[in-house]
Amino acid sequence: MSQQDQQDQQVGRDRRGRHRGQTGPMPIPAPTANPATDDDVDSGAESTRLFRVLAIVAAGTTVAWVAVLLLWGDAPAAFTFDDAYYYFGIARNLATGHGSSFDGINPTNGYHPLWLLVAAVPYALGANGAGAARGLLALQLVVGWGATLVILGRIAATTLGGWAAVRRPDPAATAAARRAATATLAVVFALVAVNPFMVKVFVNGLETGLSVTLLAFLLLIGAGTRADRGWLAPRGHGWRLGVGALLALTFLARTDSVLLIGTLGLWCLAEWWRGGRSRDRTVGLVELFGPPAVVIGAYLVANQVWFGTASQVSGLVKRAELTPTVLATFTLFLAGAAFIGVRAFRSAHRGRSRRGARFEHAGAFAARTGWFGAFCVLVLGYYTVLQTQIWLWYFAPVVLYALALFLLAIGDMVEIALRDGKADRSPERLLAPVQVLFVVLLGAALVVQGQVFRDPEQLSLQLADRDLGLWIRDNLPDTDDTRVASWDAGAVGYFADRPVVNLDGLVNSRAYYDAMRNGTAAAFLRCERIRYVANHGGGADGEDPSIRQLISDVYGPAAGAAATVRYRRPFIYSGTMTGSAGSDSGPREVTAFVYEVPADAVARAAADPACS
Repeated sequence: MSQQDQQDQQVGRDRRGRHRGQTGPMPIPAPTANPATDDDVDSGAESTRLFRVLAIVAAGTTVAWVAVLLLWGDAPAAFTFDDAYYYFGIARNLATGHGSSFDGINPTNGYHPLWLLVAAVPYALGANGAGAARGLLALQLVVGWGATLVILGRIAATTLGGWAAVRRPDPAATAAARRAATATLAVVFALVAVNPFMVKVFVNGLETGLSVTLLAFLLLIGAGTRADRGWLAPRGHGWRLGVGALLALTFLARTDSVLLIGTLGLWCLAEWWRGGRSRDRTVGLVELFGPPAVVIGAYLVANQVWFGTASQVSGLVKRAELTPTVLATFTLFLAGAAFIGVRAFRSAHRGRSRRGARFEHAGAFAARTGWFGAFCVLVLGYYTVLQTQIWLWYFAPVVLYALALFLLAIGDMVEIALRDGKADRSPERLLAPVQVLFVVLLGAALVVQGQVFRDPEQLSLQLADRDLGLWIRDNLPDTDDTRVASWDAGAVGYFADRPVVNLDGLVNSRAYYDAMRNGTAAAFLRCERIRYVANHGGGADGEDPSIRQLISDVYGPAAGAAATVRYRRPFIYSGTMTGSAGSDSGPREVTAFVYEVPADAVARAAADPACS
């Protein structure tokens, strides 16, 4: 600053001082504590304390769930879905040199690659069977649930600012009020963390156990990215390349994260346009989205070369027909995602504080992470409209985002109750309505879900498939001729440790997918010399008509009629299923079967020149 500028500023100060009745230059005030700085320090310390409490809750509930997994014999059946064993089976074959295949016959890419590589580690070290599955579930409990809870705790503690708005006339009363607020949020957090439904969304032997942790990291970054320090702010090349690598890993963990990369990319593109399209900001865009773009391109090329399809065969099998109605419906989801993204971007960058809003912290978080909200809308649309199968774990990102917003909304309610309540009332009395409401609701949900989680009639299907697979392992010859086919092939194939061909095509080859579309699947299976068919079904009169029909389609009506039942075990199942057992919910009898195809029919197929 020049000497003339300094003189002009002093003259301005002198004039303002005379206007207020002063006759000389304004005196320089003595150094005093800066209230804003003191608030920041106080808020930072309280935020650290809040995070420490929530991290302890996360660690405690995780340890409790690991103990349940290790001590309860049927725990793997309670945690997993049948599709988890597709991962375990392919990982075992990959680790033992049998390639990327579930049945050891057909190559497949019907999986998300990052979790498959992680799942292959215990098999490469010599583990197998139920022990390997239990170990992978324990890993998911620590990484997929425990680490995610810790990250959610950090998001809540940082966003809430350590109850900075909660103040009382004296420091002791303020500390007591903040302790009560922390205790309330910790109890709510614990009731959510221990709920079996929430755990099974993320810990199920599938890719969600890894992908949600990476998504939570992205949410943590987004929660701390203020409008004046957006994703393209000058934080160094290493930071942006690190986030780019995180985005690439997120895609490999679950390939539908390409939707998230797209929504975040549009968000950052808007920041680039709004903040000036400088060279540095352009480089920032490249550093953020270059790594995932390279990884996505390499993944598609590798799949095309190795498996004959750039996308996963499981996605092809589940893809809905693109009718005008389907396209119009998905367009509504696109419009909803765009609305949420644009509204959140404007809110995050309008430059006005939300201080005093009813849900101040949850609203600020939603604004800063609007790109994730838009991604959640696209996930809902993609799986409910563009896919023919809907499973719980598909919506793990939506549950994760809803959980973060829920915790912040509870924090806002606690803060409002303490801030706006009568000063003469104790913190416990002010928070009692919030505590009672959510403890009762979450406690009731815990009781209900706990009963479902350990209900024998809910576990029976997984246990029956496990026992069916073990029977195949122990009773059928361990030769190349022992080839089994099954629609629900996950646990059956994994525990059988025999070639079990997946009939619905989710973890089969591109050639089998083409055969299903062309109407030549029966010829495909005939050439694979299927000797046995195993599955659970309706069990009418001790028979499964769908299995006999399959054998008739593959080997002819005579073979279908002559097929013999080698294994039959009825059980009661009360969940929802599809296929020959029906699609109704509620308790009903289901039977696990193994049918044997006549040997002469298989021999004729093996001699068929068309199968050479």
